[in-house]
Amino acid sequence: MTRNRRWTRSRIVEAIREYHRRYGRPPRSIDWSVAAARWRWGEDSEKFREVKRRWDEGDWPHDRTVRDVFGTWNAALRAAGFAGRPTHAPPPDRREEFVRMWNDGVPVPEMARHFGVKEISVINRAYRLRRMGLWLAPRKSGPRPSRG
Repeated sequence: MTRNRRWTRSRIVEAIREYHRRYGRPPRSIDWSVAAARWRWGEDSEKFREVKRRWDEGDWPHDRTVRDVFGTWNAALRAAGFAGRPTHAPPPDRREEFVRMWNDGVPVPEMARHFGVKEISVINRAYRLRRMGLWLAPRKSGPRPSRG
């Protein structure tokens, strides 16, 4: 099986549909990244072995290739005729609103409710935006529990 072929938009759409025909659902990004599955679940887990088996059975593009070609995983799923998966992060088009709320000191639980995401997603988005060079005011964490 050749893995080094050129993946075009139409070939990726074909692969998504073929995965759906074989396994009864469209692929998740982790289905097309054995390394991510190994990291998330460990080599001894049943979930990892299932991802590895399906990867070996087919000719699938790597999840990074899908994102490089379509921009997002959801865009690829929609191009193949499937609904995108729910996201767990504040949408990128609301970045300015996110930064303003963060810098205004809006509590994380309130921001999570406002954007319809989990609290950890608010914290992760803040971390990613800071790494991108956007200025976000530091947050003071609460008291740490004692280890005693």
